[in-house]
This record gives sequence, structure tokens and C-alpha cells, in this order.
Amino acid sequence: VTEAKGEFSSETHAIKSSVDSLAASAQKLKSSPSAGNIAAVTSDATKVVGSVKAFALATTAKCG
Repeated sequence: VTEAKGEFSSETHAIKSSVDSLAASAQKLKSSPSAGNIAAVTSDATKVVGSVKAFALATTAKCG
């Protein structure tokens, strides 16, 4: 894990950032359900998927 964080720091940072954003928007949705907050959770979840895919592509390219 430490090696991955060093070698793929931008990708791991993007994953952490997107997960943190998703957690925050999910908490906001929990405390204040609304269409806007549902949209924010959906958007943030899409960003998590994208960041994980980018990490997978980067590691596949590097590690085969």
C-alpha cells in the first residue's frame, strides 16, 4: 500500500479525495434529503468510480 501511494500518488490522492467528497455529500443527504443532495451523491459516486478506474489503468500500464 505504501509503495502504491508513492508510485501512484496522484491516483491514490484522487481516490481519497473523491471518497471524502462522497462521504460528505452522503452525510449532507442524510441530514437534509433533497433532489440537489441526491444529485450531489450521484455525481460524487461517479467520481469515485472514475478515480478507481484511473488507478486501475495506471497500475495495469505500470505493472502489467
